[in-house]
Amino acid sequence: MLAVNGGRCPLSDLAARFTDDRAPRFDIYLPHWLAERNKVIFGMLFIAGELVATPRRCVNCREILSASYALGCARRRELARPGKRIFIGRRYPVLTFVLWCILFVLCWPIALLALVLYPIVWLLLLPFRIVGIAVDGVLKLLWAIVTFPARLLRAPGRV
Repeated sequence: MLAVNGGRCPLSDLAARFTDDRAPRFDIYLPHWLAERNKVIFGMLFIAGELVATPRRCVNCREILSASYALGCARRRELARPGKRIFIGRRYPVLTFVLWCILFVLCWPIALLALVLYPIVWLLLLPFRIVGIAVDGVLKLLWAIVTFPARLLRAPGRV
């Protein structure tokens, strides 16, 4: 959008109608030093995020494709089923980073607080995650026990 508009935000013209001030930060609430350099700073952060995320996306796509070709047709259909999501590694890292950058621009104290509190909240929620994994395992075991007779009757040679 900036490239099409000659390096200017398209909303700056709209904001200029309501004030006579034309300082570099007249249309955003940022410190003066950051307002002068925001394109460079956030542009570099975006490029760094893309450089980190792109190889991971390519590796994930290759792993998913090779896994789907290695499996049989039935398994491939199950992987391609609508609503079935396959995640290898962290989910949506670039989106998380962009949302944090937007929060940083809008309200930097909350963004920095979120950055500090995220590991603490993660550590506090870790026991619940472990309990969830254990409960999932127990429920899968119970399901296997309950459906075992039906599987025996359906295909005695394939248990």
